[in-house]
Amino acid sequence: MLFSDLNLSAKGGELIKIEGPNGSGKTTLLNVIAGLTRRYEGELTISGRTAPNILYLSHALGFSERLNVIDNLRFIAKLRHIDLSGVERAIDRVGLTLVEHQPLKNLSAGQRRRVGLALLALDKAPVILLDEPFTAIDKDGVQLVNTLISERLEQGAMVFITHHQDLMLPHRVLSLSDYQVEVIDE
Repeated sequence: MLFSDLNLSAKGGELIKIEGPNGSGKTTLLNVIAGLTRRYEGELTISGRTAPNILYLSHALGFSERLNVIDNLRFIAKLRHIDLSGVERAIDRVGLTLVEHQPLKNLSAGQRRRVGLALLALDKAPVILLDEPFTAIDKDGVQLVNTLISERLEQGAMVFITHHQDLMLPHRVLSLSDYQVEVIDE
């Protein structure tokens, strides 16, 4: 067990920064919220639902290395029932127009991260989970991430973010250090 007695209420339009040292369970908590693990006790409801529409951008974005940028985004958009007409606009918005026909395996780490940001610009999920979204992002990319998060908050999305540095946006902090328990190997 990484943490216990964790109780959190959040509302749309709110940014929650999840803090804690490496290994404290930040990504594990995002995985629980996303429904990617059932290894927890207790109850998780979001907007009164046990399986809400969630956009989760983690370290491993889940895109195909062989597909190009535009095909990756079209594929994910189809899976998530997102209107495909905004895909090229999202690609342009995050600065990937010149590489949109390149397979992901040919892109830099920062360009790959921007593919995820294009999905953030495209998807209108009411709950957004961002695991270290500033990793491998340049100065302009940091501003882009902040802008995209701000826009989603204004649209009423609830955003959870893990990030080790200070955030430029108003937010509430959930410190997992307050809920840590000793892990004993049996």
